[in-house]
Amino acid sequence: MITSNSRRTILDRLRVRSIESPKHPTIDPQKTVKYENPLAKFTEILTWVGGRVHQIDSLREVQPALEKLPEFNAAKWIASAIPQAIQGNFNLDQVDDPHSLASIDWSIGRLVDWSIGRSCQESFALRKTAQSGFR
Repeated sequence: MITSNSRRTILDRLRVRSIESPKHPTIDPQKTVKYENPLAKFTEILTWVGGRVHQIDSLREVQPALEKLPEFNAAKWIASAIPQAIQGNFNLDQVDDPHSLASIDWSIGRLVDWSIGRSCQESFALRKTAQSGFR
């Protein structure tokens, strides 16, 4: 059995050791998965894992819709990358280690052309259209 002091010595040696990260692979866009209707696919997968999608017409509708959910109201930590939709209380700009995101109860973010806010049980998606902005 390793004593507390021995364990600390081993961990300290590992912390000072420099490990080079592997380079990111080159992604060939021709080989990526594309869906004819990404929102329908997102809805299908989220429903399959027990979530729900609520389509809304504008960013102004996000906060009132979320505030109707008891799970959202009980959330301690909310991270928002879309402050014009909802203000979070977890500053994403100060994250230097992805492990620190484990305590987030809800995250509101933007993904490519889709605005998605998600928790374990609920999701909100805004459909972006060419003519009218958000629909």
